[in-house]
Amino acid sequence: MSPRTIVPLAAIFSVLLLASLCALAASKDKEPAPRFNAMTTTGEKFTNESIKGKVVLLEFWTTWCGFCADEAAFVDKI
Repeated sequence: MSPRTIVPLAAIFSVLLLASLCALAASKDKEPAPRFNAMTTTGEKFTNESIKGKVVLLEFWTTWCGFCADEAAFVDKI
């Protein structure tokens, strides 16, 4: 096979492989979230059951993360 034939075939194979992997990695429909207990910044406790059906933003950050500190004010506005 000539290089002109191999390159397009390799590209097609790569696209098909990537599409297959993406399809396998997709999340399952209606998969429940793991159980958890958490506390708001105001000290209010909540669980999966207490927020069921509501839109919730869970933000995980650390004190040493500069980017996290920079976005904290933005997240507080949400």
